[in-house]
Parts: sequence; C-alpha cells; structure tokens
Amino acid sequence: MPVPKFLLLFLAGLLSVQFFTELPQLLWIVFATFIAVFFCFIRYLRILGVIFLGVCWGCWHGYFALLNSLPESLQGENLLVHATIINLPKKTAHGIRFKIKPTKIFHQQKQIKFDGKILLSWYRGAQSVQAGEQWQFLVRLKKPHGFQSPGAFDYEQWLFYQGIRATGYVKKSKSNKKLGHDLGYGYQRIRQTIANQLQHVVAEFENMGLLMALAIGDRQKLTSEQNHLLIATGTSHIVAISGLHIGLIFGLIYALVFSVVRRIHGMTNYYPAKLWSAGFALFGAFCYALMAGFALPTQRALIMLTVVVIAMYGYRSIKPSQVLAVALLVVLVVDPFAVYLPGFWLSFIAVAAILWIISSAVNHSKIIGWLKIQWGLMFALLPILYLYFQQVSVVSPLTNLVVIPLISLVIVPMALLAILLLLCVPSIMGGYLAVLDYPMNLFWWVLQISENLPVSVVKFSGQNSIVFICLVAACFILLLPRGFPGKWLGVIFLLPAGFLAKPVAMPNSLKLAVLDVGQGLSVVIQTQNHTLVYDTGAKFSDRFNAADAVIIPYLKYNGIKHLDYLMISHSDNDHMGGTKALMKEYPALNTSGGMPDLIPVKQAALCHDQQNWYWDGVKFEILYPSLGMKKSGNNASCVLKITHPQLSVLITGDIEKSAEKYLIKSLVKNELDVDIIIVPHHGSKTSSSSRFIQLISPKHAVFSSGYRNRYHHPHKKIVKRYQTADSKLYNTASDGSIIFSYNDKDKLNIRLWRSYNKRYWN
Repeated sequence: MPVPKFLLLFLAGLLSVQFFTELPQLLWIVFATFIAVFFCFIRYLRILGVIFLGVCWGCWHGYFALLNSLPESLQGENLLVHATIINLPKKTAHGIRFKIKPTKIFHQQKQIKFDGKILLSWYRGAQSVQAGEQWQFLVRLKKPHGFQSPGAFDYEQWLFYQGIRATGYVKKSKSNKKLGHDLGYGYQRIRQTIANQLQHVVAEFENMGLLMALAIGDRQKLTSEQNHLLIATGTSHIVAISGLHIGLIFGLIYALVFSVVRRIHGMTNYYPAKLWSAGFALFGAFCYALMAGFALPTQRALIMLTVVVIAMYGYRSIKPSQVLAVALLVVLVVDPFAVYLPGFWLSFIAVAAILWIISSAVNHSKIIGWLKIQWGLMFALLPILYLYFQQVSVVSPLTNLVVIPLISLVIVPMALLAILLLLCVPSIMGGYLAVLDYPMNLFWWVLQISENLPVSVVKFSGQNSIVFICLVAACFILLLPRGFPGKWLGVIFLLPAGFLAKPVAMPNSLKLAVLDVGQGLSVVIQTQNHTLVYDTGAKFSDRFNAADAVIIPYLKYNGIKHLDYLMISHSDNDHMGGTKALMKEYPALNTSGGMPDLIPVKQAALCHDQQNWYWDGVKFEILYPSLGMKKSGNNASCVLKITHPQLSVLITGDIEKSAEKYLIKSLVKNELDVDIIIVPHHGSKTSSSSRFIQLISPKHAVFSSGYRNRYHHPHKKIVKRYQTADSKLYNTASDGSIIFSYNDKDKLNIRLWRSYNKRYWN
C-alpha cells in the first residue's frame, strides 16, 4: 500500500477516537488490535485493517493516559507532593501558575501512585519558584475541569493532551520548601536563567514581550493588545516559535558552517562540507528548540530536518513530500493526541500546501511566487480556520509578504544575538536594544495598518457541517494547477459560507441558554429576530473573563451578530465581570440593571417593574425591583420573566428571601408560576424559601454554580426543597451549559452540553 494512502487511512482511524464518549475495555482493545493486524495482511481487507489499526493505536494511548487520572477519593484532600517544576512559571493577577511532574505523593503519610503532570497555582505567600527546581508542596488537587459550552475553548481536552491529569493550588504551609534541582530538566533551568536576566536587564524595553517570545518561546510579556493584533492579522504563528523559526536557524547555521569548513584545509577529506554543515545545523536547531521549550511545532520541524539530514548522510535523494510523510508518520505514532488540536492540522496542511504550490508554479518571479504561496495558504487553511476559529484574516497574505522576511531575516537573528550579548557582554545591551527597537516597531506598525484596512477579517456566522464540506471542496479546487478545467466551481463552493452558516430561527421560537461560566451567571435568550444577554459572568484577571471565554464564543457559534439588550442583575463580579469585554465585541442597543451606576456602560438604565416588551410573540417583563425602590447588593437584582405561548421562564439573579417575600406579596400566583427557574443566588441557603418554591412550582430548576466552589453551592437543603417540589434539577457545574429551546412544531428540547459533547477524557 502506498505510504500516503496508508497515512490517510491510519489518520482517519486515529481521528475517529476523538469522538468516542468512552474507550473500550482493555480486552476489546487487545482483540481489535490482533484483528486489525490480521486484516492488514489480507489484500481485500487491508484498507479496513489500516483504519482499525489507527483506531486501536488511539485507544491504546487513551487507555494508558487515563490510568494516570487522579483518584476521586483524593479530590480536595491535603497531599504532600515532591515534584519538579517543568515549565517557566507564569505570573497571574493573584499569584503564579506552573506545571509540575511529581516524583512522590503522600496522603496521610501513605505514599500513593500518581504519575500525571499537575498544573498548580500558588496564591497568597507564594515563594519564588524556578523551572527545573525540585520542591515539596502541600497541595489540594481536583480532576481537570473546564467550561463546557458551545464554541468555547475545550480546556479539559487541552489539559488531557498536555498530559496534565490534575489541577490545584499550593496551601500555605511550612512544608513548602525547595529540595534541589532536577538535572533531567536542565534545559528548562537554562530557559529560566535567560528569562530572569532578560526581565532584569530589559525591563524597560518596550518590545520585551516580542523579544522573549522569539528568543525563548515565552509569550507572557506580550500585552493583550499585541495578542489581539496578532490574531486579527493572522500572524500569531510568526511570533510562536515553530517550523519557520527552526528552519531559519538551520539555514543560517548551515550557511555559516559551510562557508567556514570550505576554507579549512583537510576538513573535507573525509566528509563533504554539506555533511559538516548539516550536522552542526541540526544540532543548532535542536538547541534552539530546547530553548523554546521543545513545543510540538518545533518537534515536528526537527523530525522533518532529521529525516533530511539522515538522507544526506546516507547519500540518498529524498523528495520533500517523503520528508513530510515520514514526519507525519512519526508524529502519529509517537504522539497520536496531536490530531486533537488545530496546530497539528495548520502546520501539516500549511507545509503540504506550500510544497504543492511550489511544484505547480511555473515561470514566476520570486515576488509573484511568494505572493501565490501566501494566497494559496489562506485558501488551504480556510476550512481549519472556519472549524476552529470561525474567522480568517483576508489581509494575511499581504501582511505575511512583508512581516515574514522582516521577522526571519532581521528580527529573529537580532533577537538571538541579543541573548548572546546578554550572556557575554550585558553592558552593551542598552545600546543594542535601542537598535533592535526599530525593526520591532516596524513590525507592529505593519500589523496596525493591516488591521485598520476596511475588510481585514472575515468572521463566519456559527458552524455548519455543510459549509465545512463546501469549504474543503472549494479549497481543493482552487489549489489545482492553473489551466485546470472547472476551477470556477471553487468560487461557487465558497458561497455557502455566506448564508448557510447562520442557523435559521423558526417563527415563535424561544431559545434559552444558561451558560457554564463557573461560579457566576450568564443567560442568553433568543427569539426569532432578537437576542438578550442577562449577566456576563465573572472577571478572573485582566486577561481572562467569562465573556471572552464563554459568552462571545457562544454568540459566534450561533451566528449572532448583534445584541438587542444587555441586562446586568447587580454589581457583583460574578454577574458583571465580563461586561466590558462583551460590549467591546457586541455593543448592545439597550442596557439596564439593578445598580446601573456601577455598570461599566454609558447610559445604563435602572430596571424596574414598569418595564415590559414583546419580541416575536414572546413577552418580557421585569417583576422586581419596584419603581422607586432603593436596594443594593444581592436584593438589587433584576427579576426577569419571559413568557412564550407554551413556555415561561423566571431569571432571578441573586435575590434573597426578603426580595422573594416582596414578590409573593405583590404578585398573583399565576405571575410566578413558571416552567423554568434560574435558581436565585446559585442555590444559596439565603434564598429559595419553601413558600417561594411552592408558588413557583417550576418543572425545571437550574443552578448556575462553579465546580467544587468554595461556597458549596448549591446548598443541600435547597436542592432538597426543589426535589420536594418535583422539579427536574440541572447544574452548570456538572451539566455544562444548559440549553432550552422551543418552537411551535417541536416539544421542549433540553440539551446538556457536557453530556452532548462528552468525550472519553471528560
């Protein structure tokens, strides 16, 4: 069987494991592996055998990865951990975060077996920790858990792929102490030393973030504005150390060694200059990859370069497509989890597209050929960008035409020279950085111009499998050689992305999504033509909030381009923290809240019980607070009732028992009788009185709370009260986002996203 065909079939089988909700038992995996190998030796079953082989290989890796899962009984327990810090610690708003590889773990003085990596946060009293150091920590751990919501980043999948089997925090204790250094992570110590010296010497350097990103692969110092600019212009890959940079270093060292060896008498008697150059260049590229943290893209680049160098030493000619095929095979065998992340697809498709475009280019000048490669890359990567990010930078081909040579030929060599100067003659760094500032500022200036062009980014409305298939077909046709008949069909296949991606809402429909934002609240209500967001979750740090992480991805996933109304129940961070970020992306036409003066929006109105309106046959009315009532804190929360001809919903914010008593007295029973209630105050025992629940008599009760939250919401007594009222209970902590939808042709549909989107690692 040809190697490309084998790889595609093996990849298809391996990729299918990603969608398994559970892995087969070990006995079945062993049996299936023998069957797959047997099929591979039978001519007519060989295709099926290779696919099964990919499935079995993915199952084997998944099975052994899950063996390292944190035992349920150890969640929230005090554990004494001996471990090595295996990455550069990252400073956060409240402390530091770092990964550790445990060597010993003790629970109640009894050693337990747990080999998975751990992601730790150290808050109050955090000491200075460095990569490569061995420490003893007193910690509390939990299983990996992240937001589960349509369109949101799958944090649990990312942790699983990274080999992180638990997260937690360091407790304040005298047991926390440094034990020494781990020689096995010496390269991380070197990275840490360089990072420390850089931060000390170039602390005032305006472009320190770009310098550290290109020199040692540490992007912590890039500002949020710079990261946004990179994403908007499709140039994030240029700053992340990847195959481009590894190839550049290989080429520079190769050229330098080649020119030197040719001038040294006798060195080429036994080995040609190209072999000396290739060996030294590969070693230099390997050192640079280590300095960059040996990330996955650098590993793939090193594999490809190693294949080329081995072929050179064996005096064999090897085609670029063969190099790519071998690299793909090695990655799939060594690290099958790579297929779960977009970086795998982006890098291999990009290289394959470049090779294809170069092979089909005839009689083009270098500039035309370079421009053709950039436009071809945009089309080749379009399906993946649509699938994972729902946007593509239209200006990226022109931008890359300028910034890739600037980065490759000027900034990266100067950044590496800055590291050498820092280690050898740090006294001249000040003057050197002043020179380095010019090309780096030019780089940002080009990106700013690109972003400000009239149409710099095309954003797709939601996800649609038909659109994805059409984009794949379009890109395949458009990348065919010039003169190939029917290339105009590629443009036709691009058209569905403009009108099929947005879901078509049915008349008289109502969709209510209680989003999984952790310990907080955010609800998105959609009618046929309108959208309302109630609360925006929490702001966790300057770089992380519920709006960016969950709400905005959900809106994009559902093809929502604008908001009609934003309602902020009250001013607590877990209800209002994401407001600025949401309004920056989706300016709402109307905004109101229980404490409008504290909402970070101009001209926010006070919500009160005289307000009601109709959208597409659905009634919206505010039941509380009363006009003229002065309330603060939880009891200032807006209580919103939504009435559909077949469905009613009550959203209560954080009201407590006193507000509930007011509602009971001021409203007749049928005004409180609802089908769905978003339980007050996340299920706190300060709310949800028995009388209130009896009057509401909800069929469905939703708790919006965080996984293993410190408040222990929802309270057991409150859960019992709703159970007594025969309500069906849901909790975002265990169910993920909870989506209710109804229209005239269907019954009430309830989708629990954690169950709907379940994978075997969840």
